Amino acid sequence: MRRVGDLLLHPAPANGKRVRVVALGGMLAFGGVLGLLAQPAGTGRGLPTAPLSVISALAVLSGVVLARNWARLPTWGYHPAVALATASICLCVWLVGPGSAGLAVATPLLMAALYAGFFFSLAAAAAHGMFAMAALSLALNLYGQPVLFEVILVAGVSGAIAVFSHRLAHGRARTEIDPLTGAYNRRGLERVLADAATRADATAVPLSVALLDLDDFKRHNDRYGHEEGDVVLMASVAAWQQMLPPDAGLARLGGDEFVVVLPDLGLSAARRLLDAMRRAVPDPVRCSAGVAAWRPGDTQSLVLGRADTALYAAKESGRDRTSVVGDESARAAEVWDALERGEFTLHYQPVTLLGTGQIAGVEALVRWQHPVEGLLGPGEFLPVAERCGAIHALGRWVLDETCRQVRTWRDTMPGAAHLAAGVNVSTTQLHRAEFVDDVAAALRRHHLAPRVLTLEITEEAFEGAPEHLADLAWGLRELGVYLAMDDFGTGHSSLARLQDLPFNVLKIDRSFIAGLQPGQQSERVFDAIVALAESLGMRTVAEGIETAAQLEVVSRSRCTWAQGFALGRPMPAERFAQVFATSENRSGERVG
Repeated sequence: MRRVGDLLLHPAPANGKRVRVVALGGMLAFGGVLGLLAQPAGTGRGLPTAPLSVISALAVLSGVVLARNWARLPTWGYHPAVALATASICLCVWLVGPGSAGLAVATPLLMAALYAGFFFSLAAAAAHGMFAMAALSLALNLYGQPVLFEVILVAGVSGAIAVFSHRLAHGRARTEIDPLTGAYNRRGLERVLADAATRADATAVPLSVALLDLDDFKRHNDRYGHEEGDVVLMASVAAWQQMLPPDAGLARLGGDEFVVVLPDLGLSAARRLLDAMRRAVPDPVRCSAGVAAWRPGDTQSLVLGRADTALYAAKESGRDRTSVVGDESARAAEVWDALERGEFTLHYQPVTLLGTGQIAGVEALVRWQHPVEGLLGPGEFLPVAERCGAIHALGRWVLDETCRQVRTWRDTMPGAAHLAAGVNVSTTQLHRAEFVDDVAAALRRHHLAPRVLTLEITEEAFEGAPEHLADLAWGLRELGVYLAMDDFGTGHSSLARLQDLPFNVLKIDRSFIAGLQPGQQSERVFDAIVALAESLGMRTVAEGIETAAQLEVVSRSRCTWAQGFALGRPMPAERFAQVFATSENRSGERVG
């Protein structure tokens, strides 16, 4: 029965809701305008102009209302609207009577056929066609005259138009559909998500977006073969499509990664649905999911980025689970409460001076000691803190606590007089005019020179090079703190930003470190980055060093500092003090 309902009630997948409803409104308005324009010509023929004028005016009004309020029309409303338009046309035919005048009035049925063929399934279009022909036959037969010719003519032309437009629609749909699974591809996802977001912004209804990823799918493919992997993908999509609401969209981004667009579903309902979808994946494959809420002012990349953060959290938490970000009603309240209760803490990762192995400084990394969930990484709470505004209070706390801890180490630990610290700064913090004052206040409070502090900023923060962010960066430079470009090489305009913005330090992204091999092309690329930084008067930090081989290659270069698990994991302040106390040649050149 559900399959029958899909064929008869649900619109064809090739077209978004906005296009369908606006086209319906345009069709009604256009037909009504034609009816009003035809009134003067029909006056001399004795046609009933008053009822025809009323019907035409109602069609124009209905069309305008639909076009302006497209987001409010429910999915099931398309079919009654088209049927009502068809009935109105046939009513006009009955009022005019048989013959050439009646046949002329019946021609708008061709527009209905075009609409039904393009926007509905072929079965639904055929049902509308049969209804139209039955209504037309009834209207003409009421006069007791043979009308077979008119009905056959309109039916034949309408049927041809419906089939032709249906083929056009599905030809267009093929450009948006993944050929293996039948889900949308990236192009289809962009349209579906744009329609859903526009509707959510216009009507204030909830919208959730989820990312699903099959756990260890590559291992499954390697063991059983790609054909078996394709079977798992197709079976998963088939099961998911049976579970999704009518207005939902399912897209395959490639490989085993999928996106689900869920209009009208809040995060709690979306999570329950995603849990059910994960359980529908065929054994022995498992699935992880991340869900985010659409917020006013979001872009597609932002909401998908939050969903990806949630997916990453699900993977990090053990896989085969659903993680949620963006729940301002619950998680954000927890973040604010955690700030008041002092539940946030800092872990410090050593930064080592290459060549000597001395610990020159630390990078401060925020963690949340959740009373129920345990120690949480930044991916679990920073996105929520940014959206609800808590990031500014949290950022000020991180700055102050880092400065306090460095002051304590310098005062109490032998050999720590030159210890420095780096602090990550979010894009949201940089948009606050008081940020420079916050930094200066933290340094004054703990009697630290500005050069002790390095602010780490990702190059994406300066996307488009907004003037106020550039001015803020120069303001920080004038204050005397050091600026580090974090994750260098992951953006699109790194070289231009290095020339235009006042960075002192370049942190080479871990993606360049992961593949480092002695004597290979990767080493030459790394050396070229270090040389580029030197030519611009900048020092370099190699981050993400996890193996002895990587450390060997980096140590042979002119890179200044290094950090990574091979040199020291992030650790609480007390543990870092122990590590520093037992390290050789503890004092080193500061970072920055």
